[in-house]
Amino acid sequence: MDKKISVQLNGSRKIIGILKGYDIFLNITVTNALEVDSKGEHLNIGVTVCRLFQGYHHICPV
Repeated sequence: MDKKISVQLNGSRKIIGILKGYDIFLNITVTNALEVDSKGEHLNIGVTVCRLFQGYHHICPV
């Protein structure tokens, strides 16, 4: 925990931020999150929750 990660989401979206927590369903909380779109542009989104049900492909350390 408290490590920088990259999360590949559905729709070719990616979030980069700090892993703060997860639950038994593998939903994750990411702080200092940046959304990176397909053009490589960054959008600061702060704190976000990525739900496994909505779909993320993989999580990698950065």
